[in-house]
Amino acid sequence: MRRHHKILLLLGAGLLLAACGADEDPAAIDDRPADEDSTDPDERDPAAGSDSREATIAAADAAERTGVPEEDVEMVRFEMVTWPDGALGCPEPGESYTMALVEGYRLVVGADGEELTYHGALGGDPFYCEDPQDPAES
Repeated sequence: MRRHHKILLLLGAGLLLAACGADEDPAAIDDRPADEDSTDPDERDPAAGSDSREATIAAADAAERTGVPEEDVEMVRFEMVTWPDGALGCPEPGESYTMALVEGYRLVVGADGEELTYHGALGGDPFYCEDPQDPAES
């Protein structure tokens, strides 16, 4: 399933660049030559591919939840987001969370016609979110 591996590769590279480039001058990014890829990481095409630990974890979990072979789980969408609090868009009843914005990601995978949503903080493992909420407004 080469498409799955490409998706995972780009996801990992995007997360790594987002974590490493936090102090980078935004003007320097905008000065890239026109022939370089200038796609906003928040608007990546998931079909372009990625090979990250996060996507691998989500695919393995989705395969276990649905009974679909892991190689048949496909990335539907990946986006960098800002979560409104420590619940990362997936609050549990009776739990308390930090009331600070959290940089993270949301990824959706497809398995046997079902879409499963996973949330995470930058540098953190994704977790399945049965009742996902929207990220903070940017």
